[in-house]
Amino acid sequence: EAIGQNYILPRLQSKASSRDWHYSMLLYGPQGTGKTSLAEDVAGTLEYPLITVTPSDFTLGGEHNVEARAKAIFEVLIAQSETVIIFDEIDRLVLDRDSLRYQKQSDIFQLMTPGMLTKLRDLRKTQRCVFIVSTNLAERIDLSIKRTGRVDDHYLVLPPDKCQRKRLI
Repeated sequence: EAIGQNYILPRLQSKASSRDWHYSMLLYGPQGTGKTSLAEDVAGTLEYPLITVTPSDFTLGGEHNVEARAKAIFEVLIAQSETVIIFDEIDRLVLDRDSLRYQKQSDIFQLMTPGMLTKLRDLRKTQRCVFIVSTNLAERIDLSIKRTGRVDDHYLVLPPDKCQRKRLI
């Protein structure tokens, strides 16, 4: 309901000012609860194309090319308008810098978290697309990534309850 109010309705109502729109969200919750399907539904309802970005998009070509790939990916994403972008399961690229997992990463992946801060902020500032950061484990993501200004809203996506399952069937 909140996603409909904050992302769908303002874009479908021509009188709504784009200044009041929400542009970015964090979807988190257990594996298999429909986070990616929710992104597909948002794109479908808005009749926007969906772009899926995964960790492999950044690591294609090896660790030494990660930052160059990230720059190229974000150049393309920033040029988009009326698009839904899902960053699917990118935990490793935006790990909490105070965590042991972050400390155990190679240098190139440790550099990704601060680099992604700027890139996500710049994407959010364009106010031309909706982007979704999707993860099973929100607590692994750096607090600065989740801060307002980069991510407008956080939504916990849980498995459907008994009534919802009946309705789906």
